[in-house]
Amino acid sequence: MHPICSIQQGYKTTIFTSSSHCHRHHIFRRQLLNQTRKRSHASFPVITARNNDTIENLVPYEGAPVPTKMNNIPHSREMRRHFYSEITTAVLAGLSAGKTRLNVRCTIPELNTEFDVYRVGTLLELVRDVACAVTADGRKVKVCVQQPLGEGVFQGTPLSLSGVMRIMQQMDWGEAKEFISLGNLGAAEVNGSKNNTRIDGENVQGQNSDPDVFILISPQNLTGQSVLPLLEEMTEEADKLNKSVILINAKLGDIPSSGGLMGVRGRQDRQDFIKTFTPAYHFRLLYLGAGPYPIMGALRYTYGGPWEVLKRIDFIEPETGEREEAYQIVGRFLEKEPGAGEITECFQRKNS
Repeated sequence: MHPICSIQQGYKTTIFTSSSHCHRHHIFRRQLLNQTRKRSHASFPVITARNNDTIENLVPYEGAPVPTKMNNIPHSREMRRHFYSEITTAVLAGLSAGKTRLNVRCTIPELNTEFDVYRVGTLLELVRDVACAVTADGRKVKVCVQQPLGEGVFQGTPLSLSGVMRIMQQMDWGEAKEFISLGNLGAAEVNGSKNNTRIDGENVQGQNSDPDVFILISPQNLTGQSVLPLLEEMTEEADKLNKSVILINAKLGDIPSSGGLMGVRGRQDRQDFIKTFTPAYHFRLLYLGAGPYPIMGALRYTYGGPWEVLKRIDFIEPETGEREEAYQIVGRFLEKEPGAGEITECFQRKNS
């Protein structure tokens, strides 16, 4: 498998950012950096991408600016605000179009739970911006966090969601707090059989307090426990009442266990359910090989637009003589998210 293809299969590795790591890790980083520099001196002409027999001549990237140096941790405030704004705009566009099931995925390093630089504060700031924007559009919002799954000693909560509910109760939600409530997953959160707890701690019940939009923070399966049954009953209840459900950085892939849960049986049904959510926003960094360094490019999508494959390019700034980077579009797909092979082809293919 080509190195760029392997990024599609998931990865778990350590980010080499500390000088205390052993010598072989530094050698590995230098080798990757040298490979990247050699590639940057080569010619990467703009290509033509084919999707469903639709050919489109591509030009240098002229879309929304993409932040650079995204491996710098912590991210700058400007970089975070860039993604908050893009995601909020995409979600509002999807809701305005009448979509009731939306999916948001943004896995920059601070939002990627696979990395040791994951920052829950960045995720909650994003959720707050989206929720406040939706309330400003005249809707009431319930922000839902996955409750512990399982029973007895087998009960557990994903580490990335530990303490999230308590943090949200202490956050400053501004004037929107009267229109935002907190909850968990399940049909009871939708049909009004459970009281709505507002951010200010007041329990309210009744038709006027029922949320219109449910924002689900990173629901994910656990070993031996699936979150999909809760999601299915929640979304079905929301459909009956014409309410919207928004997933933010959901991780709904199968995690096979010795108990036979999430095995081959029923896999197609689970995949079909996940596909019922319309992508509202997608931004994923593409790496060389399985590690988080160096960044080769990104895959970007906002509601209503094409899927864009972007390549990171190193160059020397003529005025300052300093090495800089930028993103150039090397592929555009109009119908659906490109697969690993199509993304790899965009990086390899050249104009004839």
